Amino acid sequence: MRRGTADAALERPQLQLALAVSAVLACGLLAATAVSTAAASAGVATANAASVARGSIDSSVLSTDGSALGIAASNLAALALLAAGAPVLGSLTLVGIALIGIGVGVSAASVVAALGAAETLARIAPYIVFEAAAVLLAAIAGLLPTAHAVTAWLRTGRQPGRAYADGLGYGLRLTAAAALLVVLGALIESICVARGA
Repeated sequence: MRRGTADAALERPQLQLALAVSAVLACGLLAATAVSTAAASAGVATANAASVARGSIDSSVLSTDGSALGIAASNLAALALLAAGAPVLGSLTLVGIALIGIGVGVSAASVVAALGAAETLARIAPYIVFEAAAVLLAAIAGLLPTAHAVTAWLRTGRQPGRAYADGLGYGLRLTAAAALLVVLGALIESICVARGA
């Protein structure tokens, strides 16, 4: 085997492990933050219930622009915060996970309090899969370089700096995929907002 091929054969299992670690960490932290915030925000949910019941499912989010461009800009900013953690050992990603988890928890509690779980799901189902997948991909991208450096070093003794750099490249690809999902989700969401669904 040539040297490059041998390196690639060693790289794949470490990258897969790093992806798995990043995914579990991102999903777990996002879910824990969102669920705990939703449970603790009953007062906010009650205050927003009237607005949501009148049809404004986006009443508890910062952006009130229901256009595809407005929605995409807001969501791309959130992705940027998550992905920005990649060059700084995932620190900004962890902050982003907390902020987004809190926002999702408060928003979800408000909408579910007003509409019920079934109606909420019916309204967001067309686009939430794209947006949720984008958030997870961006969070994974922000954590991946550090996870890759640590797993490569622990499993093979490989230079962490090189593994970190490799993780940055893979993280950029994940971020690009997340951005495409956000744009698609924003287009669908803007149609749903325009229809009042």
